[in-house]
Amino acid sequence: MSGPMGIRWLALSGAALAMGVLLSWLTYVRSEAVLEVARPLIDRDLPTLRAIAELKGRASDSEMIAHDFYNSSNRERFRAHATEASQRMALRMQDLRAAITDAEGRAQIDYMEDLQRDSGRLFSALERELDSDQVNIGVVTAALRQISANSTELGNRLDVLVSGIQSQA
Repeated sequence: MSGPMGIRWLALSGAALAMGVLLSWLTYVRSEAVLEVARPLIDRDLPTLRAIAELKGRASDSEMIAHDFYNSSNRERFRAHATEASQRMALRMQDLRAAITDAEGRAQIDYMEDLQRDSGRLFSALERELDSDQVNIGVVTAALRQISANSTELGNRLDVLVSGIQSQA
């Protein structure tokens, strides 16, 4: 294949090779750009969302533990469950505090920690009241109601954090 057909074929092959190299280079550059965008999602946002999901699942633990104690009066089980739930929540809250750095997110975490402390205080009040000789059902009902409200509010605050992360992503 010599002559004009050979030169055209060679030119066409060279052009196809050049376009293939250019396409490969563009694909590489674009994939690096996609990786740069995806890296924060993978490294930060997904673990944070996982911690939030676990906290959301645990948000109602306080409520269930308090009601179980009220119904059974089993102090040992109550203390064990309350301690375990508190420790799990504290660990996940530490994870969130490490991952969420914006002021609004930190304010949400501070508020959720306040809710947890209030629930701990209410647990103690509930335990004291149920151990007393004269149980005041009004105090018990108020403590149970507030523990439930704290659990609901904790879930709502976690939803706010999820919305913030989704808008960033």
